[in-house]
Amino acid sequence: MTPEPEESGLSEIPGDAPIRRRGGTFLFDESDRLRTFWRFAIFGFGFLCVQIAIGLAIAVPLVIFLYRRDPAQFKTGNNPQLPENWTLWIQIVASLPITLGTLVLVVVCRRYLDRRSIWSLGLSRPGWTLTESPVAGFFVGFLPVALVISMLLVVGGLAWVGISAAVETALLIPTLIVMAFYEEILCRGYLLQNLIDIRRPVFGVLFSSTVFWLLHAMNPAAWSLPLVSVNLFAAGVTLALAYCASGNIWFPTGMHFGWNFAQGVLFEVPVSGLKTNGLIDVRLVETMPVWLTGGEFGIEGSLLTTIAEVWMSALLLAVLVKRNSMPAAPAPMQ
Repeated sequence: MTPEPEESGLSEIPGDAPIRRRGGTFLFDESDRLRTFWRFAIFGFGFLCVQIAIGLAIAVPLVIFLYRRDPAQFKTGNNPQLPENWTLWIQIVASLPITLGTLVLVVVCRRYLDRRSIWSLGLSRPGWTLTESPVAGFFVGFLPVALVISMLLVVGGLAWVGISAAVETALLIPTLIVMAFYEEILCRGYLLQNLIDIRRPVFGVLFSSTVFWLLHAMNPAAWSLPLVSVNLFAAGVTLALAYCASGNIWFPTGMHFGWNFAQGVLFEVPVSGLKTNGLIDVRLVETMPVWLTGGEFGIEGSLLTTIAEVWMSALLLAVLVKRNSMPAAPAPMQ
């Protein structure tokens, strides 16, 4: 393993300067800090533990409830069937503990493994320019999705059903905000920023986008079309460029929320394969080609979404090139 380059622009804390080892070692870099690979390994193990713990905390009571409700379905050898809309309610209930658990892990690892401030993950107060404001980010994510869905309605890939609303529709709004922040602080905040810190921004974009794709790889219909994987990875790249261009986590979080809001709250189309209850009820026209509609996964499996993501990435990359800057490497903490 080649030594990682020193971070640029680091200022030592007076009276508490880090130890310097020339060339570093297999485990530690020149500042006596664990190398990024090992820190990611520890973080990944912690992340899996958090997910398993929260999953069990939700699954065990749910299984007990289902068994008491209908013991016969457990004796047939078939998987117990959840009542209609329960999957959506489980996602709503699980979103907050999953996000809080991940945030605690990020804070602990950033402080004690990375030896950096949590604010260096783009959590400082956002600006209010078009490339920094979370409100602007919302519309940057919302408008392309609304355009894609409108085009599919025009060409017949989706069919208008009517206007509908449910309790879940209102509850989806805070849920989508929380889940957008969860995925952004994990993929862009922690993983990407750590690789930016060691001057590996291109690899950081690719690596964080791969993790983002894997987070959705077990969603319903995630493997139904090759375009699904392509678009999920491309969405990760777009959001990574949004983080780099804005220098904060709030712009891509707003963008992520706007993207999902258009799909799951305004229109009733699957969000990454997960069914929702939106205000405008539209239905997939199964006779149309799946490469156009995205099939059961939703519009995130559509070629139109691929084109939208390419355009969004190109615009964000142009902003980044014009600024000729990346999020700054933070000063070490001891």
